[in-house]
Amino acid sequence: MKLRQFPVALGLISIVVHIARADDASAISGSLTNTMVVTNTAAMMTNPPVIAVTNTATPSMAATSNVMAAPVVVTTVPEPAPAAKTVFVSAPPSRPFMIGGEIGTTGGGPVGRWQFADHLGVGVAYDYLSVTYNGKIQGNEYRTHLRLSTVPITLDGYPLNNNYLRLSGGVVINRSHFTGASTGTVDLNGTPYVGTARLDIRQQPVNPYFAVGGDFYFTRDHRFSMGGEFGLLYTGEPRVHLTLNPPNGAVETQRRQEENQIRHYARYAEVWPVLKLSINYSF
Repeated sequence: MKLRQFPVALGLISIVVHIARADDASAISGSLTNTMVVTNTAAMMTNPPVIAVTNTATPSMAATSNVMAAPVVVTTVPEPAPAAKTVFVSAPPSRPFMIGGEIGTTGGGPVGRWQFADHLGVGVAYDYLSVTYNGKIQGNEYRTHLRLSTVPITLDGYPLNNNYLRLSGGVVINRSHFTGASTGTVDLNGTPYVGTARLDIRQQPVNPYFAVGGDFYFTRDHRFSMGGEFGLLYTGEPRVHLTLNPPNGAVETQRRQEENQIRHYARYAEVWPVLKLSINYSF
């Protein structure tokens, strides 16, 4: 190498070394910069949430304070009317026994009933009537006496499970009796007889009986009531006897004819209508 070229070479080497040192410094500076960036990033990750919470909480509290400070308007709402209450009225207590007094076409007397089940019961009564009057029978004047004496014994059905309606069926012990006497000249089917004609009429002793009845209560506790009953009593073939005193065989045929005519009219009472009213007490 020529001497005049040596300074140039030294200058080139100096430039290269300087560039190399500059690169190393840039690298170190870049490394430090990266480290600082990482450090700052970590710090940002750590600190900002605290700052964010603090900053966020402060506006929220301020907003809350502002809301609470605002005036409150109170509106009075009228209360709704209370709903109608349903009142349940308890059924009257069961009173299975009933006693009372009745009067009707079979006479009057005491009556009693016992309802031993919801739809079944029994009844018994005693009716009596006695009447005396004067009247004509087959053209002859009689002084008569009528005695009605009956004892109905029934099995009662209550289809409505109460005493408002009652269906009854049973028997009647019948001791009714009709008597009459005609004294003087008696017309026996067109034949005169002088003496006393005695008439005796009885009904069958046991008769079937059917009726419809019920009770209307005066009080809510179902103690006092008025009862009613309509029925039919079948008395059967009447037993009619006409006797003469003194006896007279000459008019026996006419006596029988007179007796048969009276029996014919007595048959109109084979079916006896029964109508009763009663005042009762239940317990």
